[in-house]
Amino acid sequence: MFVRMNVILSIRPNFCQAIFNGSKVYEYRKRVFKRTDIDKVYIYASKPICKIVGYFIIAAMIEDNPTEIWDKTHKGGGISKEPEFGITLGKASTCVSIC
Repeated sequence: MFVRMNVILSIRPNFCQAIFNGSKVYEYRKRVFKRTDIDKVYIYASKPICKIVGYFIIAAMIEDNPTEIWDKTHKGGGISKEPEFGITLGKASTCVSIC
């Protein structure tokens, strides 16, 4: 039997809400997961909530430079390009597509 890996990501409460209402279908991260067998992501809502509020299933992971990721995903990213884009995406970037 093959067991998939689960992870926990800390996400700001306003972005958690956007994920759950479907307006945010991409989650941007500065680093790629080290493991490739991850499919479920538990969402930890940061301050002031400070608890796990749900989860999502990874549909796909996109690895590219920040400009290319933005061009491919900005319509479903749930953030504006400035200033959040620059803060969220570093030099080496990944994007998780939410199922």
